[in-house]
Formats: sequence, C-alpha cells, structure tokens
Amino acid sequence: MQRVRQPQTGEREEVNWTQRLGRGISLAMTGAFSAMALLSAGCNESELPQVPKTPPAGESAIVRQAGPQDLQMAPIQSKDIASHAPELGTGTDTKPIPFIRQPEERNCVQTNIKMVLDYFGKGRGTSIRDIEKSTGLADPATGQVDRSKMSWTIQGIKPLVDAGLDVEVVSAFPYKQMMAAGRTQGSGTRFLQGHYGKKMGDWVSGVTEWDSFYNAVGHLESSGGLRQVDASSKKQAEAEFKRIEGAHKDGAVAMLLVDRRFLDGNMDLDYQGHFVTVTGITDREVTYHDTGKAGGANQKVSRDKFIDAWRAQGTDNDALIVRPQKAR
Repeated sequence: MQRVRQPQTGEREEVNWTQRLGRGISLAMTGAFSAMALLSAGCNESELPQVPKTPPAGESAIVRQAGPQDLQMAPIQSKDIASHAPELGTGTDTKPIPFIRQPEERNCVQTNIKMVLDYFGKGRGTSIRDIEKSTGLADPATGQVDRSKMSWTIQGIKPLVDAGLDVEVVSAFPYKQMMAAGRTQGSGTRFLQGHYGKKMGDWVSGVTEWDSFYNAVGHLESSGGLRQVDASSKKQAEAEFKRIEGAHKDGAVAMLLVDRRFLDGNMDLDYQGHFVTVTGITDREVTYHDTGKAGGANQKVSRDKFIDAWRAQGTDNDALIVRPQKAR
C-alpha cells in the first residue's frame, strides 16, 4: 500500500509542479502541499485562523459538536434532528440542516454527509465512522482509518443511496471516459497516468481505495447519475450554479467542493479544498455550513465569491445534489 509522504522543508518546487498539472485531485493534507482536483484528503486547516465561529443571530440551525458517539457508535439523536426536510417543491429557500462540527481533520466529506442524512431523517443509527467505512476512508471490518488513502467525491454516493436518497453528481472530471477505459485498478491507473502524467497519475492511484471507488461508480449508475460539466468560465459556472439553485429551491440539498481561500480571503495560502453544505441561496449571497474548526453553521458570503470558490482550480466543480429517491 502506498503511503503519502509528508512534504519537507525545501520542497516548494514540487508543490509548484503539482499546481501546474491542472484539475483532478484535492490534496489539502498540509498547508505546504497544495492541490488541484477531485480527491479530498479531508480538510487541513493548520494554517487557517483558528477562530471559532457561531451562527449569526436569528439563525435556526441545530448545532452540536461531534464526539466519540459520532465516530464509534450510533449517535444519540433527539427528536429535533429526526427530520427537517420539507416536502419537495415547497420553495423553501433556507434549510434548517442540523450542523455538526467535524471530529477529525480528514472527514469533512463524511461529516457533511452525516448532516444531510440527519436533515432527511435518514441518519438515525448511522455514525460518522459508519460513513467513513462506506466511503473507503476506514476499514469496513475494524473501522481503522487508512491515513494513506483519500476520498473521491463520488465515494460519497454510497451512504446516501443506501439510505434511500437520490444523488446527482456534478463534476468536470472525465468520469465517463475513465469508466469506458475499464474498471480495474490497472485500467484506472493507466487512465490517470494519461490524464495527469505518469508521476501524478501513479500518486493518485496509490491514494485511491479502488474497490470503494468502483463500488461508488456502480452507485453512480444506479442513482441520480452524473452531470459532466464545463464551468471553466465564470459565465458557465454561473449558469451551472443557477441550476443548483433551482434544485435547492425545489427541496434538494447541495454539497460542494470549494477552495476555502476564496471564502476566507486567505489567498496567500495554498489550495484549501473543503466540502460545504448549502443552506440558503439568494440573488446576492450564499449561506452554508462549514464543518471545519474555523467555520460554523450558516456562514454567509456573497454569491459571486462563493461561485469563485466552487470554480477554483482544484475543485473540478464537484457537487453532490441530494433528493429523496426517485424525486427527479
């Protein structure tokens, strides 16, 4: 099993080389290691301001800190977080999605999934550790997290579909072409080598849990499907986000991969890939749950800035749009 070596002092040229490879993997492992694409290592915030944030006055999100019960066992849930989803098509603009602070640095994807499961009333008896097992981040038998692996966005499909939800994947990554090339570790590695170059392709292959990846592909084909997009220009990104807004107002929940630098204004840092869950959208601003240490419930940012964060190099315009099954 290939392990990810932590970068050492003096490896800045390696970082710059990876930045030039284009989209495809989100390393976000250390502030020194920048990233660009579709794999999410979790969400490193070691260089972000560690300032606790609380929901703005008047916000109604249910907030709780994730604890051992979230990782190791079925979490205790009150009746208040059994279900918050209104009927589809009600035009609800702001969603009372329960907020959970991620318990570990690497599991922002899994924590966002847990929040969405709770919102749709599907999270009872499912812990964040269960979701880590389902997404390939933890061993299914032991629950031990494999620190050498990372989660692709599509690996978030399985726990959502298993809970009876419909998931649509939005991404600029060429999944369809990759699937056409074959469905083995060897064919996947060769595709990644051709897409990124041999060095980076081998690295991505090494941090991919291939059984879980192809399991997610199967769920992708049986669920809401894939929308492969080109949002490289601001105009295209705005059009795609308008579509996500429409789904949001029709009752769906959207989780998006963003570069947090555009949200926090810390552009001196390297790429900060992070998953967030949208709770509200207006013509001028976007409200979202940020599960990280420096985030909080119902954070607000201008719509323009949010779209820039979502279309930043490294995100591949990744989004998971979740609805009750067969709703689309």
